[in-house]
Amino acid sequence: MANFPVPFQGTKEQRDANFATHSWGAFGDDCPVCMECDAKVWHQAANYPCGTEPDRITCDYDEWVALLRSAVVKA
Repeated sequence: MANFPVPFQGTKEQRDANFATHSWGAFGDDCPVCMECDAKVWHQAANYPCGTEPDRITCDYDEWVALLRSAVVKA
């Protein structure tokens, strides 16, 4: 069992608007990070508004992957 962030459940438009609230920057070859909340572009937090910590769930990895797949953002 592990503790994982709950995948974003909204629409593509909501996700894109949330992503745009972050202040993305990168240093050298590093992956871009938000200068305000330290989210990485590949974090679930990137899909939520800047400064919003996603809820978390404790489950095994396979359960989390199933949840992630079911949270595919609808257009």
